[in-house]
Amino acid sequence: MKLIIFFYFFLITNLIIFANDYIIYNYNGHSIKYSANLVYLTIYQNHNYDEIINNLANKYNFKIVHRLKEYKNSFFFTNNTFSIPNKKLDEILKAEEPLLRTFLVKINENFTPRQFVEIIKKEKNLIQFAEMVEFPELLYKPNDSKINQQTTLNLINIFDLWDVEKGNPDIIIGISDSGADQKHEDLKDNIAINNNEIPDDGIDNDGNGYIDDYAGYNYAAQYDGVSAGNTYNASITHGQQVAGIAGATTDNNLGIAGSGFRSKIFPIKIIEGSSLKYAYKSIIYAADRGFKVLNLSWGSPKTPSDIDQLIINYAISRDVAIVAAGGNKGSGGASEVSSFYPANYKGVLGVGEVNPEGKFTNSTVLGLGTRLLAPGEGNLTLNNNNGYRVCEGGSSFSAPLVAGVLALVRSRYPELNAIQSIEYIRQCSDLQYEPQNHHYYKLAPGLLNLRKVRDIHPLSIPGIVPEKFIYKNQNEIVTDRFFKGDFIKANIVIKNVLGKAQNLKFVLMEAYDPANAVSIMDSIVQIDKIDANETKEIKDFKIAILQNYNQEIIFRVDIYGDNGYRDFFKFGFVPYKQISTFNNEEFFLSIADNGELGYYTENDVVGAGMGLFSTGNQLYKNSTIMISEGESVQSKKVLYNDYNIYQYDFKTIKGFIPPDHNVGIINDDFANTSKIGVEITQKVEFISNNSKSARIKLAIKNTSNRNLSKLSIGYYTDWDISDESNQNKAKYLEEAIPENYKDKSAVEIAYKDLNDIVFGSGVITNENFVTPIAASLSYLETQNFDALERIKVLNNGIDIQTEETTDISTVVGLRFEKDIAPGETRYCNFCFAGGKNLTEFIYEMKNCLSNSTNIDKNTENYILIYPNPAFDIINIDIASKSYKIYNIIGELIYSIEFPYLNNNLITIDISKLPAGIYFIKVDHSIEKFIKY
Repeated sequence: MKLIIFFYFFLITNLIIFANDYIIYNYNGHSIKYSANLVYLTIYQNHNYDEIINNLANKYNFKIVHRLKEYKNSFFFTNNTFSIPNKKLDEILKAEEPLLRTFLVKINENFTPRQFVEIIKKEKNLIQFAEMVEFPELLYKPNDSKINQQTTLNLINIFDLWDVEKGNPDIIIGISDSGADQKHEDLKDNIAINNNEIPDDGIDNDGNGYIDDYAGYNYAAQYDGVSAGNTYNASITHGQQVAGIAGATTDNNLGIAGSGFRSKIFPIKIIEGSSLKYAYKSIIYAADRGFKVLNLSWGSPKTPSDIDQLIINYAISRDVAIVAAGGNKGSGGASEVSSFYPANYKGVLGVGEVNPEGKFTNSTVLGLGTRLLAPGEGNLTLNNNNGYRVCEGGSSFSAPLVAGVLALVRSRYPELNAIQSIEYIRQCSDLQYEPQNHHYYKLAPGLLNLRKVRDIHPLSIPGIVPEKFIYKNQNEIVTDRFFKGDFIKANIVIKNVLGKAQNLKFVLMEAYDPANAVSIMDSIVQIDKIDANETKEIKDFKIAILQNYNQEIIFRVDIYGDNGYRDFFKFGFVPYKQISTFNNEEFFLSIADNGELGYYTENDVVGAGMGLFSTGNQLYKNSTIMISEGESVQSKKVLYNDYNIYQYDFKTIKGFIPPDHNVGIINDDFANTSKIGVEITQKVEFISNNSKSARIKLAIKNTSNRNLSKLSIGYYTDWDISDESNQNKAKYLEEAIPENYKDKSAVEIAYKDLNDIVFGSGVITNENFVTPIAASLSYLETQNFDALERIKVLNNGIDIQTEETTDISTVVGLRFEKDIAPGETRYCNFCFAGGKNLTEFIYEMKNCLSNSTNIDKNTENYILIYPNPAFDIINIDIASKSYKIYNIIGELIYSIEFPYLNNNLITIDISKLPAGIYFIKVDHSIEKFIKY
């Protein structure tokens, strides 16, 4: 019932049914259009894909439309590979393989796409990706009336390039758009004809999987009622304008000149009605046809898609250089700093727009995906019926100008691959530094200047591409979790894809920081040299965090070199996150402020998971702390987090932030009717720098006004050992329990082979009257892991043990048999460990549990504060020379030093503090108090 209620609420608040074939979802103010009945499904590798997808189709009543890439057209099943070097063929096959196991399916009308995706994701041992099918938007501004008839070709100095390079008709530019009139007087002679196809005979003559793709291809031909080779669109001329900018016939004494000069174009119609249904499929088509350039004048501001990136990767492996519109303000609710996709996918060149005078237009998006500027508004281009028109503006019309020029580059320098060509032309620009033009000028890339293509050889300059970003705190610990008052060292791993260079200077600046959340302390890093194809780490930029800001800001790195060399790149950074990753030299563990383990899944998957650095993550998302209480099943309550049904019972009281960044406190204030009345303190620690385990010390306090009876606490962990979740096993492991703790400890392991890596969790306590809990569960038992199932697992000792080889989850914990009075606290320790085999795991787990000292309150310095809550003063029963008070977001607001101590009782005046929750740190201990 809870699931049904949620979906109903989601539908009425986040969904608008706009037409029969598409749905609009609102994400963070962005309106994104998706198919109303189509979904992409990617089957995990090493399955019988046809059998799996057919079984799922029967189970969920959907119809299979097609694969993203059909077997018969795959490089896996063709002999036409003799001209491709083995190394390159291996790269293509690797990129193509995921497309062979990705299916477009038509879902049952009883489901919305969002509902179906969430449900089918529960088949997590079969489904790698499940995504709604986006219909991106064309990016033009139909209402912009500021049209300047002045040519824009002079602005980018294209005539200087045409003097030395006019292109090659063998270089084909794919135009993925709304369609184009192949018979237009100024376009017909510049279409790249597929001579292996016979036009309009209804037959796939060349066997490439596409019928009648002679002078173009229309994915919506059946809907349009025309031949598959007819790309004409009478009502939407967007694609006609785009095609004309890149590919109008040049030097023919007629009409206009396309920027690609002698380069040919091939129109691909991806629109059905008003929806871009076939946008990403067209990228596969362009890759299969071997086009050297592909223009995508469409997109949307959204979260990135794994499947979309797979498609992009495949095209790049086939040496397709992809140009995309950087985006327009207002399209899909985009702001000027949004990240548009596909422009922001790795390997794509996103293009922003300037007006005919070279100034930023009011609509161009300057986010991370926009890496080059070119004229859009004012471009003279083609219209239907042999007509001509001036573009009304938008990055839709700046992108094809660059696509045509990129074809010239690929003709002039055929030795460059797709990525090298993009990074070269991106640098053939003049960087913009005119603050009076635009308040986001620091985000702006360079304006295309084709004299530089004429004058600069690509291997005479480096092509610096950022590959990885590494952040360290002031203690030299690698982390991406920072807070107000922190100082960061930022290191960037770069790769040089072009020519070698010497004496490079990198200068970091804040390009977009609306909250003034950061301040750069050390902004300059220099390196002596970087060779072609070399990877280097540049370090250490120093950054101060000024605000706990949880949205993305954008940094810019400008690059200076000898002989006036200039370049730049941008990257995003979130100053404040709600999950921390803890690690020593061997083991890492991510834990969220709200009690989730491995990942923080309320919005997006964030976190490293859990594992050894030698094995990588072994944990699936949605692992969580769980608590139940009650005498009978009918009266029992259970607390947990579950992103699948958007249930988050735990409220963060203190995140893993200073003071004591390894201590977090949560309670159950978000549990509504399931509320028990508990507060849980979690402290993360490691036995040593090289232990292959991590420990979480728990203190569970009764904050209710009644006795808590039969309280159980444990961690639910969903394992994917060796990335083969469907081949995992689990078992109870008494051998890993320390001697004399058999009745106060439990260990459960997950593994594929006991001679290979083994991971698991354990619990131990010094409390009396407890029952250890250990359970292993198959996917069939957890795919609908509701409250009653969780209560059952938390109250059945070690009796629940699956014997299946499947997708495995485990639960380890304790049940406190003695009532817990109001204000009383219980203590226990949990250990998570890994080993390269069972023997090593037993050693690591037993060592972690055996060294679990300080389980009880009596073995540590705990602070007694009274009164608590307090009005004007608090009394503290521990004598110390230093007392520090922090607010709930970790800011130090009050510090008291006592040079001399006369007694063990300290009184502190808190009358001037605002009402709220505070933490006081005394030596190495910390406690919470409330100020009224």
